[in-house]
Amino acid sequence: MTTLLYLHGVGDDGTRRDWWDRMSAVSGLDLSGISVVAPDYADLLTAPSVSLRQTPPPRVTSGTPLAGDRRAYRARQSERHTAMVAAGSDSHWPHRRRGFARVPGMIDALGERIVIGMLYEEVGRYIDEERRRRAVLQRALDVLPSGPVVIIGHSLGALVALELIRHLPDDTTVPLLVTAASALARRRLPEDLIHLNDNFPYHRVGGWVNVYNPADPVTRGLPIGMRFPQTIDVSVRAGFADHALATCLADPGMAGVVGDALLAEEPSRLSPSAELPLADSLAVARLQLTWHMEQLLAADPATTVESLTSFMMARRVIGERLALGGSADQLDWDRDHTDLLRHGVAEADIPALLVRLCDPDPFAPLSVSVSPRVMAEAQKRVVADLGVPPAWLEVAQRSTAEAAAVFRPLRRRRRAPEPEPADDDEEIAATITASVRASLRPHAVTDVPPSHRFAAGVGDLRPACTELVARALTAHRVGTPGAGAPERTALSRLMVVLGEHRLRVSGQPGAHERLLAELRRRAETVASSLSWLARQGVGLRPV
Repeated sequence: MTTLLYLHGVGDDGTRRDWWDRMSAVSGLDLSGISVVAPDYADLLTAPSVSLRQTPPPRVTSGTPLAGDRRAYRARQSERHTAMVAAGSDSHWPHRRRGFARVPGMIDALGERIVIGMLYEEVGRYIDEERRRRAVLQRALDVLPSGPVVIIGHSLGALVALELIRHLPDDTTVPLLVTAASALARRRLPEDLIHLNDNFPYHRVGGWVNVYNPADPVTRGLPIGMRFPQTIDVSVRAGFADHALATCLADPGMAGVVGDALLAEEPSRLSPSAELPLADSLAVARLQLTWHMEQLLAADPATTVESLTSFMMARRVIGERLALGGSADQLDWDRDHTDLLRHGVAEADIPALLVRLCDPDPFAPLSVSVSPRVMAEAQKRVVADLGVPPAWLEVAQRSTAEAAAVFRPLRRRRRAPEPEPADDDEEIAATITASVRASLRPHAVTDVPPSHRFAAGVGDLRPACTELVARALTAHRVGTPGAGAPERTALSRLMVVLGEHRLRVSGQPGAHERLLAELRRRAETVASSLSWLARQGVGLRPV
């Protein structure tokens, strides 16, 4: 049977059960047979540091996560998120600044010193003193049962919970982790938690839900999904400074998901599935986007039969083209691809999908008009299908805008009069463009259009470079594996290809000044991308 481990916060010794009674009542489930284990470490939070026994660090059991485990975890979280939204939980889409999230940064920093430094002195001591953290962690490990354990960490207990999951015994799994009213959105955190993304135990933890009150100063009124992408953020409507665990667990979605995890005969666990190639993942995301658009238009009473029919015909043309071009036989233009998005998309490919979702014209080259409202809602639904924090799309949109701005100085530059092209420039330029496309094909970026400067010229690389820079910046900001290194590799390879062609062209007889000038400009575009990413510190970590 599943056990519940309760990790208390400041001012509690683990004996409070008002939250349990309220959660049980809201869930409507019979939880009377569930065993609750609650270690008491209140004395360790107030004791002088010198009086604490020097405890050796426990064995780290989280390890380096496997790609398949990450995908399976994301799929479980996506399904859990869908169920919680259906139950009425507020999952914050789009990201809304409310409560203490509206406080300016300087005032918030001062408030942090007051909240943690004075009102919750024990929290500050726990964060700053490694000896104290080890003592608290060991006390939790001493009572941790074997088998499946649902963990609820309230306030400071949330910090203890995140420490604990990195040191789980081999015979213990966590079907569900709940952090409630925590300080995880604050700047001051133990160093190990800041780097939790690098070794989160996806194979040992079934899911993670974070619940908070936007009017609670301890939480800063902010979700934590941008810092910890493994979690689902849920906000509850409560009064000013309401920090109670009972308030957090009275949310219908929260009560239901905790109750289901406790009563499940086995921890919900999906086997890792095969990864889709990047090109297929991008195709699936585009198919899903247009599918959601159609569902939204069909449900809108203002949509006429003629406009809906026209939209469906255009979607079929685009969908069949994508399905035929894909390597996966599961691609079908006229069905819901949620399962493929949840189970088949590689973790490292998610930034590419998010950036591609920012494309304002998913029906190109067809001319199809879609309202911004329908587009935004369809994007929202695809992101939910992917099972990633909603704010990630906002990150991708901001990254795409910044990437486009990298090349604006290049567009404004005044150029000298162009020399006349040589007779065989067209043929050579077509060969170069084909070579460039071949080097970019493994990365499935936007196709290279022909140059507008002269017929069949060297393809314009700005769209492809913009997409690669946006992908790298998005990956860097959301902390996905690789953090932009694959995009830097693609740009570096492109520089090599352009350099090789410049050497070949310059060594050929005849005047190829115009073609060499085109190659130089394309190289400047790629060099601008690489230098800008380097200044941002993006993609410098190894894959």
